[in-house]
Amino acid sequence: MSNSILNIRNGAFAVIALALLVYANSLGGGFVWADHTVIGDGRAILGSASDWTRAFTQPLWDFTGSDSPGGYFRPIAAASYTIDHAIWGMNPFGYHLTNVLLHAFISLFLFLALARALPSLPVALIAALLFATHPVHTEAVAWISGRTGLLAALGICASLFFFLESERRPGFFGLSLLFFAFGLGAKESAVLTPLLLFLLVWAKCGRISLVPYKRLIPFVVLTAVYIFYRQWALGGIGTGSAVSIPPATLVPTMLRVLGGYLRLLLLPIGLHTNDAVFLSPSVFDPRAFFSLAAIAGFVWSALKYGGERRTVVLGLLWTGVALLPFLNLVPLLHFRAERLLYLPSIGFVIVIAAALDRWVPRLAGSPGFGRVPSSVLAGGVLALVLGGMTVARNPVWKNDRTLFEDTIRKSPYAPEARYMLGYDAYQKGNYPEAVQHFSESLRIDPNAIAFLPTPWALANLGYAFQKLGDSASAARAFQRAIQIFPNMERAEFGLALARQNLGEPDQAIAIYRSVLTRIPEHEDAHYNLGIVYESMDSLARAEECYRNVLAINPSRKEAHTNLGSVLAQMGRGEEALAAYHAALHQDAMDPKLHFNVGLLYARNGQSAPAMQALTDALALDSTFADARELLEFLQSQADEQ
Repeated sequence: MSNSILNIRNGAFAVIALALLVYANSLGGGFVWADHTVIGDGRAILGSASDWTRAFTQPLWDFTGSDSPGGYFRPIAAASYTIDHAIWGMNPFGYHLTNVLLHAFISLFLFLALARALPSLPVALIAALLFATHPVHTEAVAWISGRTGLLAALGICASLFFFLESERRPGFFGLSLLFFAFGLGAKESAVLTPLLLFLLVWAKCGRISLVPYKRLIPFVVLTAVYIFYRQWALGGIGTGSAVSIPPATLVPTMLRVLGGYLRLLLLPIGLHTNDAVFLSPSVFDPRAFFSLAAIAGFVWSALKYGGERRTVVLGLLWTGVALLPFLNLVPLLHFRAERLLYLPSIGFVIVIAAALDRWVPRLAGSPGFGRVPSSVLAGGVLALVLGGMTVARNPVWKNDRTLFEDTIRKSPYAPEARYMLGYDAYQKGNYPEAVQHFSESLRIDPNAIAFLPTPWALANLGYAFQKLGDSASAARAFQRAIQIFPNMERAEFGLALARQNLGEPDQAIAIYRSVLTRIPEHEDAHYNLGIVYESMDSLARAEECYRNVLAINPSRKEAHTNLGSVLAQMGRGEEALAAYHAALHQDAMDPKLHFNVGLLYARNGQSAPAMQALTDALALDSTFADARELLEFLQSQADEQ
């Protein structure tokens, strides 16, 4: 339409505005799920030069409890979390804001790339609007740790746009390669970029000519370099999961997963985080044939009725290519997940946009209403409907409890959701509920495959039992965790504590010594070993342990404090006072430290400094009964004199 208001600038504004609008209410969400490990525990926060080196040479985090080679190679994701941490600290608002902005820019670059590749600008705009608002993306956008997929998609879509634009402005070719490298550093799925570029060039040119495709050679070379480097750095190409499934089971099961993905794209209701999938017992599983028939029916309908043929084929091939990394040909941690549809959904919305562009003008009897093409108007209405569903879904991601209770309501067998509810209960001090959820998460159904950080679930179960005073059950849980994941320090330390509580200090000592054999400079192992020796009145050995801690970390207040206590028990008062004062140098606001100093002075007959230290303790904690009692005793003695 010659008088249409549809142009690149207006379309770009609409896409960005809608993407920001539908995810605005996700900004109030907190840290959930893997965020506690990635950000809360600092696994992906790079605070030193060695951390940055590690980000480019080792897996950044390991949830598998497996010694299998491979893992997550995502330095760009770690860098983004580190930048957020530098700006926002532990305020989740800033991290969510970054995710929402990333989604808006991805939607923008997608629109710009499609506008240059497709023969119809309305189709490009409708596809971008549907992508920006589709509720199946809430897991990728509203969840901070879903950012890896966002960063990869940004690298891919920006690379596609700048590649197509470089035909007119050659200087943009370097930017295209740069964004491709950016995507590779964010998530492994960015290796698809050369294939997606091939599809877009074909869609634009309408033929396979060797000339335009020669420009893809640098992308292929960079892909090969990336794969080689990743293999060298991590020792494997997978995610570290050792779970593999025979083809006779994998093929029908994946067909059912793909059928489920198609249902979510067509009718995005009942969304949840559960990745559990019940395996197909054989290749003749009728559910697999039903899924295959549904997929074939969609493809046939799209090709026959979907609109401009080349655009529809592009959309179908895009979805197929983008799903390749998630078919579990290389075992993945998560067999299915809604966030995995972030990139494949682009092909789906292209197909839907092409169908709307073909049929809406015919059914409406008009190419447009006012200055707006009728297909764009219909696409906008559909985008608003999808956006409303997204807005309704976002609050579920507020915290672990809202998220995983929602998951279990919709999908009762959800081991990881049970695990996270246990984690939430443990953090809130509800240890009986934590034991219940952790135990439920470990009741694995042999007919299903689902990711569960099993060693961590066992270790956390052990600590929950420990909090309830059941050291015997705690020890059994810790031992099971160590059997699965040998040398797991969290479980080893828990087992040592349980053994100590069970009256078996020698076994606790053996565990800490084993850790120190592997890691001689392990600060916590030295410290905990000192506590065990102190409980056994082996004061000289305890002193040695605490001094080892301080040789590694001179600023550890607890080590100074415990060293002072040991030295005081050994009758070395002056050294004990020096240790307490060193602890006060680290934390002058600890009333118990001031009390310890006062007590030591009092024992040495130095009433004046003792009373001053006790007065300082009471100034910090007026309810400190022991400090008040001792101070009153010293004052009464002074009055008698």
